[in-house]
Amino acid sequence: MRLWNVFVEDEIIWKTPSFAQDVSESEERQLRAYGCELISCAGILLRHSVFVINHAMVLFHRYYYSSSFRDADVWGVAQAALYVASKLEEDQRRIMHVVAVFRRMRLRYLDASLIEEPMSDEEYVKYAFRFERDLLKQIGYVCYVEQPHRFVIPFCNIIFKDIDESLLKAIRQKAWNYINDSFRTTLCCRFPGENVACGAVYLAARQVGITLPKDIPWTECLDTSVEALYAVVQELLELYTQPAPQYISLLPFAEYSRIKEEKAEKEVRKREREQREEADEARRRQERRREEERRRDAERQRRDQPARRDDTRRGNTGGNQYRREDERRDYDRRDNNRRKY
Repeated sequence: MRLWNVFVEDEIIWKTPSFAQDVSESEERQLRAYGCELISCAGILLRHSVFVINHAMVLFHRYYYSSSFRDADVWGVAQAALYVASKLEEDQRRIMHVVAVFRRMRLRYLDASLIEEPMSDEEYVKYAFRFERDLLKQIGYVCYVEQPHRFVIPFCNIIFKDIDESLLKAIRQKAWNYINDSFRTTLCCRFPGENVACGAVYLAARQVGITLPKDIPWTECLDTSVEALYAVVQELLELYTQPAPQYISLLPFAEYSRIKEEKAEKEVRKREREQREEADEARRRQERRREEERRRDAERQRRDQPARRDDTRRGNTGGNQYRREDERRDYDRRDNNRRKY
């Protein structure tokens, strides 16, 4: 069974995330080759098999089809890819050994101006685990890799039936070498394994002096189209014309760590600020609700209280005001009665 979701879509091949962030095609090609060189050297020092190294290169290429070279440093991604591939191929090494090898390579290959500040072993291990989580998240945990090596011997037996055994062995070895070199390119993310193996066998046959017939559709027997064969051959030939890869510091290690930490701290401060604002708003709403309730209670008491005379001045006059008015009315009544008689 083949998983087709491991191959990159055509619109992403030429418009990678690095291209969207103003990284030129030559810089991206050089950084990809440099990362594969780091994986190869570290794998040899850690005594990994060639399948672990090739698997790590495939994971490395897939990562940078979903992330940019400005977002993650080549050294950290190469280290994480090799560590993950060693676990997938059941040839795992201790994380401290992987970290020690990459620290040694960093001191040897990089200039002093590009080396980050010294850190403790625990910090280096945390750095490696952070890149491992980031790698698995970016590739969507799709770690399946189809190794084209298993197609070399069947293809050679189908195409070269009547040639000398020593010549056939030389073709197999050269095709094997071409396949190992193909992992330094993006062929592993663009074409199935039989297409890469067919191109490697074609180049190996041409190198030993055997010309394959053009009038016979021998590529169809190998489930490969002529267009795919020429694309694989052209990519492999361009690989050997490239100069030795050099490191390009698009984003230094220390700068990457600082930006990540600042971003995490900014997110924490933002969440804390939002929580404080929500708590203040809830407190203000509660105070407004209480004030409204007090106002309603006062209004209700004022409405339910019976009307009564204003006795505010009674304390000053001792109630004589109302008494004088009664006496005046009585006096007027008696005066009227007196006038009658």
